[in-house]
Amino acid sequence: MGAKVQHGSNVLTNMRGAVLSLLLALLPQQGLAKKVNNVADALSIDGVLVHVEVEDGKLGLSFVAADLAQHPAPDQFRVKVMNLQQATRLRMRDTQQVEQRQFDSEQLSFRARRHVKSTLEKVSLLQSRMQLLVTGQDQTQQIEAAALAFDLPEIIRLLREKVAMEDSSLAEAAFQLGSFQELQGEYQDAWANYQKASNLQPGNQLYMDAHGKNQF
Repeated sequence: MGAKVQHGSNVLTNMRGAVLSLLLALLPQQGLAKKVNNVADALSIDGVLVHVEVEDGKLGLSFVAADLAQHPAPDQFRVKVMNLQQATRLRMRDTQQVEQRQFDSEQLSFRARRHVKSTLEKVSLLQSRMQLLVTGQDQTQQIEAAALAFDLPEIIRLLREKVAMEDSSLAEAAFQLGSFQELQGEYQDAWANYQKASNLQPGNQLYMDAHGKNQF
Protein backbone atom coordinates (compact mmCIF):
# COMPACT_ATOMS: atom_id res chain seq x y z
CA MET A 1 0.00 0.00 0.00
CA GLY A 2 1.08 3.55 -0.58
CA ALA A 3 3.35 2.60 -3.47
CA LYS A 4 3.16 5.02 -6.40
CA VAL A 5 2.28 3.73 -9.82
CA GLN A 6 4.96 4.79 -12.25
CA HIS A 7 3.60 6.46 -15.40
CA GLY A 8 4.49 5.11 -18.83
CA SER A 9 6.69 8.11 -19.61
CA ASN A 10 8.75 7.51 -16.47
CA VAL A 11 9.12 3.84 -17.33
CA LEU A 12 10.29 4.80 -20.80
CA THR A 13 12.76 7.28 -19.32
CA ASN A 14 14.17 4.61 -17.02
CA MET A 15 14.45 2.14 -19.90
CA ARG A 16 16.28 4.70 -22.03
CA GLY A 17 18.57 5.41 -19.09
CA ALA A 18 19.38 1.70 -18.82
CA VAL A 19 20.09 1.51 -22.54
CA LEU A 20 22.30 4.58 -22.25
CA SER A 21 24.30 2.97 -19.47
CA LEU A 22 24.73 -0.17 -21.56
CA LEU A 23 25.91 1.85 -24.55
CA LEU A 24 28.44 3.69 -22.41
CA ALA A 25 29.75 0.40 -21.13
CA LEU A 26 30.26 -0.79 -24.70
CA LEU A 27 31.80 2.41 -26.04
CA PRO A 28 35.47 1.54 -25.34
CA GLN A 29 35.03 -1.47 -27.64
CA GLN A 30 33.62 0.63 -30.50
CA GLY A 31 36.87 2.33 -31.45
CA LEU A 32 35.22 5.76 -31.57
CA ALA A 33 37.94 7.69 -29.81
CA LYS A 34 40.81 7.45 -32.25
CA LYS A 35 43.24 9.91 -33.71
CA VAL A 36 41.74 12.12 -36.42
CA ASN A 37 44.29 11.97 -39.19
CA ASN A 38 42.90 14.45 -41.72
CA VAL A 39 41.70 17.55 -39.87
CA ALA A 40 40.64 19.23 -43.13
CA ASP A 41 37.95 16.57 -43.65
CA ALA A 42 36.73 16.60 -40.06
CA LEU A 43 33.34 17.96 -39.00
CA SER A 44 32.86 19.90 -35.78
CA ILE A 45 30.32 18.57 -33.30
CA ASP A 46 30.08 20.51 -30.03
CA GLY A 47 33.50 21.94 -30.81
CA VAL A 48 35.06 18.47 -31.16
CA LEU A 49 36.46 17.43 -34.53
CA VAL A 50 34.84 14.23 -35.78
CA HIS A 51 36.16 12.38 -38.80
CA VAL A 52 34.30 10.01 -41.11
CA GLU A 53 36.56 7.11 -42.00
CA VAL A 54 36.47 3.72 -43.67
CA GLU A 55 38.88 1.13 -42.34
CA ASP A 56 38.94 -2.45 -43.67
CA GLY A 57 35.61 -1.76 -45.35
CA LYS A 58 33.95 -0.68 -42.09
CA LEU A 59 32.49 2.80 -41.76
CA GLY A 60 33.07 4.67 -38.53
CA LEU A 61 33.27 8.08 -36.88
CA SER A 62 36.37 8.95 -34.90
CA PHE A 63 37.56 11.77 -32.67
CA VAL A 64 40.48 12.55 -30.40
CA ALA A 65 39.60 11.46 -26.86
CA ALA A 66 41.69 14.28 -25.37
CA ASP A 67 39.41 16.82 -27.08
CA LEU A 68 36.62 15.83 -24.68
CA ALA A 69 38.55 17.19 -21.70
CA GLN A 70 36.63 20.48 -21.83
CA HIS A 71 33.31 19.02 -22.98
CA PRO A 72 30.56 19.53 -20.35
CA ALA A 73 29.02 16.09 -20.96
CA PRO A 74 31.57 13.70 -22.50
CA ASP A 75 29.45 10.57 -21.98
CA GLN A 76 26.48 12.15 -23.75
CA PHE A 77 28.79 13.23 -26.56
CA ARG A 78 30.01 9.65 -27.03
CA VAL A 79 26.41 8.41 -27.25
CA LYS A 80 25.62 11.20 -29.70
CA VAL A 81 28.48 10.12 -31.95
CA MET A 82 27.48 6.47 -31.63
CA ASN A 83 23.90 7.31 -32.69
CA LEU A 84 25.19 9.32 -35.62
CA GLN A 85 27.53 6.51 -36.62
CA GLN A 86 24.74 3.93 -36.48
CA ALA A 87 22.34 6.12 -38.47
CA THR A 88 24.99 6.75 -41.12
CA ARG A 89 25.87 3.07 -41.43
CA LEU A 90 22.21 2.15 -41.89
CA ARG A 91 21.71 4.88 -44.47
CA MET A 92 24.76 3.76 -46.45
CA ARG A 93 23.59 0.15 -46.31
CA ASP A 94 20.15 1.11 -47.60
CA THR A 95 21.61 3.35 -50.32
CA GLN A 96 23.82 0.55 -51.64
CA GLN A 97 20.82 -1.81 -51.68
CA VAL A 98 18.70 0.68 -53.61
CA GLU A 99 21.49 1.38 -56.10
CA GLN A 100 22.33 -2.34 -56.26
CA ARG A 101 26.06 -1.84 -55.94
CA GLN A 102 28.80 -1.87 -53.35
CA PHE A 103 30.62 1.40 -52.70
CA ASP A 104 34.39 1.36 -52.62
CA SER A 105 36.11 3.01 -49.65
CA GLU A 106 36.35 6.41 -51.32
CA GLN A 107 32.70 6.43 -52.39
CA LEU A 108 31.54 5.21 -48.99
CA SER A 109 33.57 7.86 -47.18
CA PHE A 110 32.26 10.63 -49.45
CA ARG A 111 28.61 9.58 -49.21
CA ALA A 112 28.82 9.04 -45.46
CA ARG A 113 30.45 12.41 -44.83
CA ARG A 114 27.73 14.10 -46.88
CA HIS A 115 25.07 12.29 -44.86
CA VAL A 116 26.67 13.30 -41.55
CA LYS A 117 26.93 16.92 -42.67
CA SER A 118 23.29 16.92 -43.77
CA THR A 119 22.25 15.41 -40.44
CA LEU A 120 24.06 18.14 -38.52
CA GLU A 121 22.36 20.81 -40.65
CA LYS A 122 18.87 19.36 -40.24
CA VAL A 123 19.24 18.86 -36.49
CA SER A 124 20.55 22.42 -36.13
CA LEU A 125 17.58 23.77 -38.11
CA LEU A 126 15.14 21.81 -35.96
CA GLN A 127 16.73 23.13 -32.77
CA SER A 128 16.65 26.72 -34.02
CA ARG A 129 12.95 26.50 -34.91
CA MET A 130 11.63 24.58 -31.90
CA GLN A 131 9.51 27.56 -30.81
CA LEU A 132 7.48 27.21 -34.03
CA LEU A 133 6.31 23.70 -33.12
CA VAL A 134 4.15 24.99 -30.25
CA THR A 135 4.44 21.81 -28.24
CA GLY A 136 3.66 21.08 -24.63
CA GLN A 137 6.55 21.11 -22.19
CA ASP A 138 6.95 17.31 -22.10
CA GLN A 139 6.82 16.96 -25.88
CA THR A 140 9.25 19.85 -26.35
CA GLN A 141 11.71 18.26 -23.95
CA GLN A 142 11.43 14.91 -25.73
CA ILE A 143 12.10 16.41 -29.16
CA GLU A 144 14.97 18.52 -27.83
CA ALA A 145 16.51 15.48 -26.12
CA ALA A 146 16.21 13.36 -29.28
CA ALA A 147 17.78 16.13 -31.37
CA LEU A 148 20.59 16.63 -28.87
CA ALA A 149 21.37 12.90 -29.00
CA PHE A 150 21.09 12.63 -32.82
CA ASP A 151 18.44 9.96 -32.24
CA LEU A 152 16.93 10.10 -35.73
CA PRO A 153 14.30 7.33 -35.32
CA GLU A 154 13.04 9.03 -32.15
CA ILE A 155 12.95 12.45 -33.83
CA ILE A 156 10.84 11.03 -36.66
CA ARG A 157 8.53 9.21 -34.24
CA LEU A 158 7.92 12.36 -32.20
CA LEU A 159 7.39 14.53 -35.29
CA ARG A 160 4.87 12.00 -36.63
CA GLU A 161 2.98 12.34 -33.37
CA LYS A 162 3.13 16.12 -33.68
CA VAL A 163 1.80 16.05 -37.26
CA ALA A 164 -1.04 13.76 -36.18
CA MET A 165 -2.17 16.39 -33.66
CA GLU A 166 -3.05 18.75 -36.55
CA ASP A 167 -2.73 21.84 -34.38
CA SER A 168 -1.65 25.39 -35.24
CA SER A 169 1.94 24.31 -35.91
CA LEU A 170 1.03 21.55 -38.38
CA ALA A 171 2.90 23.22 -41.26
CA GLU A 172 6.17 23.41 -39.33
CA ALA A 173 5.78 19.88 -37.98
CA ALA A 174 5.13 18.54 -41.49
CA PHE A 175 8.14 20.41 -42.86
CA GLN A 176 10.44 19.11 -40.13
CA LEU A 177 9.13 15.56 -40.50
CA GLY A 178 9.68 15.74 -44.25
CA SER A 179 13.21 16.98 -43.68
CA PHE A 180 14.17 13.96 -41.58
CA GLN A 181 12.30 11.53 -43.81
CA GLU A 182 14.30 12.86 -46.75
CA LEU A 183 17.48 12.31 -44.74
CA GLN A 184 16.45 8.69 -44.19
CA GLY A 185 15.63 8.13 -47.85
CA GLU A 186 11.85 8.07 -47.32
CA TYR A 187 11.40 10.33 -50.32
CA GLN A 188 7.72 9.88 -51.12
CA ASP A 189 6.69 10.51 -47.53
CA ALA A 190 9.05 13.49 -47.36
CA TRP A 191 7.57 15.03 -50.49
CA ALA A 192 4.03 14.55 -49.17
CA ASN A 193 4.92 16.40 -45.96
CA TYR A 194 6.74 19.17 -47.80
CA GLN A 195 3.63 19.56 -49.95
CA LYS A 196 1.42 19.66 -46.87
CA ALA A 197 3.56 22.38 -45.30
CA SER A 198 3.66 24.51 -48.46
CA ASN A 199 -0.10 24.13 -49.01
CA LEU A 200 -0.81 25.30 -45.47
CA GLN A 201 1.56 28.26 -45.76
CA PRO A 202 2.03 29.04 -49.47
CA GLY A 203 3.88 32.25 -48.63
CA ASN A 204 6.59 30.45 -46.63
CA GLN A 205 9.68 30.38 -48.86
CA LEU A 206 11.42 27.70 -46.79
CA TYR A 207 8.51 25.31 -47.24
CA MET A 208 8.09 26.18 -50.91
CA ASP A 209 11.79 25.65 -51.64
CA ALA A 210 11.80 22.26 -49.90
CA HIS A 211 8.73 21.19 -51.86
CA GLY A 212 9.99 22.54 -55.17
CA LYS A 213 13.46 21.01 -54.89
CA ASN A 214 12.18 17.59 -53.99
CA GLN A 215 9.90 16.47 -56.81
CA PHE A 216 10.79 12.84 -56.11
